[in-house]
Amino acid sequence: MRVLVLHSDISDHAPPDELDTLVQARWVADLLASRGHSVTTGPFRPDQFYMKELLGSTRPDCIFNLVETVNGSGKYSYLAAQFCEQEGIPYTGSSARTIFITSNKCETKTLLASKGLPVPRTLWPSERADSSDGARKAIIKPLWEDGSVGLTSSSVINLADLDWSDPGKAVNGRFSEGELFVEEYVEGREFKVSLISLRGCVKVLPVAEILFRDFGKEEPKILDYEAKWCPESPSYKRNIREFGVEQREPVLAERLTDLSLLCWQILKLRGYARIDFRVDKRGQPWIIEVNANPCLSPDAGFMAALGEAGIDPEDAVESILVDSMMRR
Repeated sequence: MRVLVLHSDISDHAPPDELDTLVQARWVADLLASRGHSVTTGPFRPDQFYMKELLGSTRPDCIFNLVETVNGSGKYSYLAAQFCEQEGIPYTGSSARTIFITSNKCETKTLLASKGLPVPRTLWPSERADSSDGARKAIIKPLWEDGSVGLTSSSVINLADLDWSDPGKAVNGRFSEGELFVEEYVEGREFKVSLISLRGCVKVLPVAEILFRDFGKEEPKILDYEAKWCPESPSYKRNIREFGVEQREPVLAERLTDLSLLCWQILKLRGYARIDFRVDKRGQPWIIEVNANPCLSPDAGFMAALGEAGIDPEDAVESILVDSMMRR
């Protein structure tokens, strides 16, 4: 099969999270080639003439969609899937509509909450803290980005200290008004649940917990940008991925699994996905993010979960490819 691995258009001076897209594309291309497919890679650009030329030169039977950003923003990542739909070419992963919804964290939360699923409350200026809840914490997040983009230790603040006229000050003003939202911060543990479609059926992979080691008492326990993408930073070494929740805490693992499958169904996820959770001190899980196209790099959490499940990476990408052809 002729496969075009389509990835984000990345400059040489892009930040680490975007440069990782190229690592991911080469890795997936190599895995597919090892299965006998004829594979090419290429960047997606929101330019019809360029994309027509790319299709004409590669003549793909299927597109493996790894586009995470367009023009440097996750807001437009759905355009790659939309282009494939317009051209009638099978492509991997979720639909353009699902990618658009899950890229917008507030849209995702609203939809899941309407179905009764637990999500942290979005906070508004009318909910200014008073003296009785001055210790209540909030987290300021970019609306459209994933991969911990825009998250720093300063993203978590006391609600009483939040400047509602300019919440972007807490994240160094990187994002403009309308690109940020404020959410109730869930103090507790963090879990990642990866899912993949195998032979037409969704499979939940082993649950991963992110352990926060050697954090100060007042230091927010979050997987921020430095912890995820900057190996030279102190926080990078203090976050550890650990499996085995199913054996240690089977009731919690079952709850996380059930909620992940509900997300898959409600959001119409396809191919593969990852659901991120916080679990509060009472043991209540909260869905904090749904990623319709999680990273498939060899050192990413998704590949780690596959390894824990005993699934070969070649088999996984082949299954994702087959799933796309089954939906023609």
